[in-house]
Amino acid sequence: MVIPSAGNPGSDWRDLGFDDDSWDVGVGGVGYETIAADYDSLIGFSALEMLGKNESVYLRMPFEITDEETLSGIGSLILKMRYDDGFIVYLNGVQVAAVNEPPMPGWQSGATRSHPDSQAVNAIPFNITDHIDQLRIGENVLAIHGLNQGISSSDFLISPQLVAGSSVSVGISPSADRYLDGVALESTGIIRARTFEEGEWSALAEASFVVGVSASAENLVISEIMYHAEGGTEHDFLELMNVSGTDTLELTGVRFTKGINFEFPFGANLLPGERVLLVEDLTAFAARYGPDHPVAGQYRGKLDDGGEQLVLLGANDAVIRDFSYDDAGSWPTSPDGGGASLVLRAPETLPVHRDGTSWRPSVSAGGNPGASDATRFSGDPQADLDHDLIPALLEYAYGSSDLDFDPAVAPTVEFSGQSPVFHFTRNLAADDLIYRVESSPDLSSWSVADESFTERSTVDLGDGRVLVRYQFSPMPGGGAGRYWRLRVTVR
Repeated sequence: MVIPSAGNPGSDWRDLGFDDDSWDVGVGGVGYETIAADYDSLIGFSALEMLGKNESVYLRMPFEITDEETLSGIGSLILKMRYDDGFIVYLNGVQVAAVNEPPMPGWQSGATRSHPDSQAVNAIPFNITDHIDQLRIGENVLAIHGLNQGISSSDFLISPQLVAGSSVSVGISPSADRYLDGVALESTGIIRARTFEEGEWSALAEASFVVGVSASAENLVISEIMYHAEGGTEHDFLELMNVSGTDTLELTGVRFTKGINFEFPFGANLLPGERVLLVEDLTAFAARYGPDHPVAGQYRGKLDDGGEQLVLLGANDAVIRDFSYDDAGSWPTSPDGGGASLVLRAPETLPVHRDGTSWRPSVSAGGNPGASDATRFSGDPQADLDHDLIPALLEYAYGSSDLDFDPAVAPTVEFSGQSPVFHFTRNLAADDLIYRVESSPDLSSWSVADESFTERSTVDLGDGRVLVRYQFSPMPGGGAGRYWRLRVTVR
């Protein structure tokens, strides 16, 4: 195996007499995975050197045919390939098979389309019987130009097997299933077919089909953004979540076109409630967070530290998300270099992404890629075990404990000049609650006041709580006759 470079190893590497003594030698399938998954058991020879360097790798597999009797007894030749994402195969210098190859392949070429992991692990047969005449007594070589899609792809695989049969199979196998009606497709995939007529099989034809529920604004959200990670932007990531409840979403062709660039490959999908990650740097992400995360791949570009517009489109070009995150105004500030990530509150309720109040900092530094740090209230909401006259549900809302007597955790009003300021602590993880500030002139009639403030700010207290402050317009006489309260309800 060799990772090619300009002028090395030249164009005769696929020929029978080429000197490959300086090439790396290994056994088994060739490839790599930055996060161990489907290919781990299939890779015997690492090609991790490709990552970030080249989409191409050259392979040579010599084999020997001992004598004329063995050669003349070969009546069929089947090439079985497990691959991600494409290849060109040469038998003694003659091209015999290719998939997803570019029109003019070179030493830096990549595959023209992806081959999903779920399909890449299956050995697909290619009938190269027409090329038996290329076989020779003595040494032979199967040379493969392996093609990945994307220089920063998280994985790659080429695992070939050449099978010689004693006679050419003719006609239809007795074990074949006969279909008299249309075939109902249950999952996204590639259909390959031949026709059999007058004793001859046609050339192989293939077509791609996407089956299932399309991702849309009604079922797919951006659930977490780490846009200014501590220690460097190479640890940045973005998370998507399927909030449909029941449907597996087809992500084929779903793509970011603004802010970052990434397109989900053919066959990608997302189960109900599942999350998927896009990262800036696969190696750096795995080093910080470990290998067990649902990473779809590495995006191009960078998430802006000061906020920017993100546009996510569906396969039909419909807008799924189009909004700008920020680090000022109603947006949390601690995700801007303070260690926290930006987390969408209660994502299953489809919050308005462009509204900063729909987002909060993560409870812990580093965020929670691929998971959630949200909690749910349990127990009796009216309980008051510490007898501080604050019921258990409100203790949970404030981020305090119903086992610790502390009446001071209740909301308070103070004045900045003649401007009343209402403030309270909020439990960051309590996404199951809705908080509303209400006002009243007489303690009898109450109206929502959290839309009439002149300034709203939050301060991350660093203990799983934020201090929320609402400042209202100046009130003559120091604000006599005006009251505020916090109403908390379970979603």
